[in-house]
Amino acid sequence: MLNVVWGFLKNRVFNLPVVFIGILVTFLVVLIAFNTTTILNAFGFETKVSLKADVVQAQANLQQAEQVNQKLQQELTLLRQSYEQRMQAVVEVQRVQGQVRERVRQVQERVVVEAQPVQQAIEEKKVVTAETITLPIAEINRLSEININSLNEVYDELFS
Repeated sequence: MLNVVWGFLKNRVFNLPVVFIGILVTFLVVLIAFNTTTILNAFGFETKVSLKADVVQAQANLQQAEQVNQKLQQELTLLRQSYEQRMQAVVEVQRVQGQVRERVRQVQERVVVEAQPVQQAIEEKKVVTAETITLPIAEINRLSEININSLNEVYDELFS
């Protein structure tokens, strides 16, 4: 019986084509066993290695996003500070404009009060003929002086 089994094995299992196919299958099994991760990834399956790579990539993306966020927050803080300073400057300019307008109004009222008697004197001393109009030079000079002084006051108020 042992001869029959040995004969069967010798003729059917250990002949050259079967041994060659056996070696080839063993080589393929070893090759596939050591490259299962690559093969599974090629077919779209998620493996430990691919998930670890995804986690590393996600962590890198998170760190980059945090850095960008921090830079944006710093820039936003600077922009807010700049905005607040500019708004304070606008408020200050408006306050000063109001003061200047009030001062100009006061000067205009004073000029009207000071110039009115001089204008009345000019009207009284004015000589009108058919060909000429003669105005008193002293009153004209006084009226010019009042106007020039008021312009100087306003100029000094604006640019001092």
